[in-house]
Amino acid sequence: MTNSPQSHYDPPFTQKEVLECLRQMNPKKAPGLDNLTDICLQFATDYPRLLTDILNRIKITPKPGKSDYSALESFRPIGLIPVFGKLLQKLFIRRVTYHAQRNNLLNKFQFGFREQTNTCEAINTALDIIRQAKRLCPRSGGHSRLCRGAGSTCGPVLWNIILDELLDTKLPAGCHIQAFADDVLLVVTAASAGKLESAANLALHHIVEWGRSVKLAFGPTKTKLIAFTLKAKTASINIDGHRLCFVPEVKHLGAILDEKLNFGKHVKHVVNRAVRIFNTLCMYSRPTWGAHPENISTIYQQVIVPTITYAAGIWGHVAQKRCIRRPLESMQRGFAIKAIRGFRMVSTAAALALAQFVPLDLKVREVCAVKRARLRGILTTSPAIFR
Repeated sequence: MTNSPQSHYDPPFTQKEVLECLRQMNPKKAPGLDNLTDICLQFATDYPRLLTDILNRIKITPKPGKSDYSALESFRPIGLIPVFGKLLQKLFIRRVTYHAQRNNLLNKFQFGFREQTNTCEAINTALDIIRQAKRLCPRSGGHSRLCRGAGSTCGPVLWNIILDELLDTKLPAGCHIQAFADDVLLVVTAASAGKLESAANLALHHIVEWGRSVKLAFGPTKTKLIAFTLKAKTASINIDGHRLCFVPEVKHLGAILDEKLNFGKHVKHVVNRAVRIFNTLCMYSRPTWGAHPENISTIYQQVIVPTITYAAGIWGHVAQKRCIRRPLESMQRGFAIKAIRGFRMVSTAAALALAQFVPLDLKVREVCAVKRARLRGILTTSPAIFR
């Protein structure tokens, strides 16, 4: 059987198919919850196009990157709701959200699908707890990431309401749980590896049991565990009977968190992404004299800079280090020379000046200062006064 997703894509139902199936249905079958019998469907033969359009509101689309398209989990059903149905859902969600906010029913550690929250705030909250724990309890530290998919038109708000039960669950001392949409983060701190192991396993047991109560499963293969101290690595952590292995870094909300929290691997990750974009640009510009300098500058400002400065409020403070500054400078130099159509022997400083590119390490530190001021509500420097 072929693994091509297109070969398994189901085309829309036709009126002929619908009519043929209608004629084969037994009118003596028992009705469902709507109390409608098959006799009602027989009258639908007078309106085949209407009935066909209703049935075709569910589209089965293949998920990209799956190795086996003979499995049901390789496909995603999408319901195409009429515009008035979407309007009704928006009205419903608006009232539910208003009621939840007015009565302070939403957990403050759910950062996804919430106004005035973002990924930087979620990561920063977890890192504050980790850093504080490393200062007070230098022997231990733990982090686990659990994932569960959720989706529908009303899904975001309804998911938050469901997950709030988990976030409100009383966990052992030293355990902190938070979420961004369906990414659940558990941070466990303790004074010794033994206490860390006991607290983490008990917390994960509560989480798994809660999942079963609402018919959700936390997959061990999607759970990542990282230790921020050497002694924490000696702990034996299990989820649903499966032992978890420690990894040197985890990707959480697009940011790479490593064991030492020096963010070197995160910078390498975003630089590699930028280089791939640059190489793709070069590939398309080879047959001609190259892309126009203005287009290069636009791509750099609108794509590369946001890619590099993502979550800079979390890691931007390390941009002044030489090991971080050098890869940023090397990558930026390639764009600058391309933008000015310069020769390779042009110095980096000259290329950046002619291209009017702010050095990336300075740009990262600038974004970091702005993001941290928003996160903490404190300005570390006085703004300049222009006259």
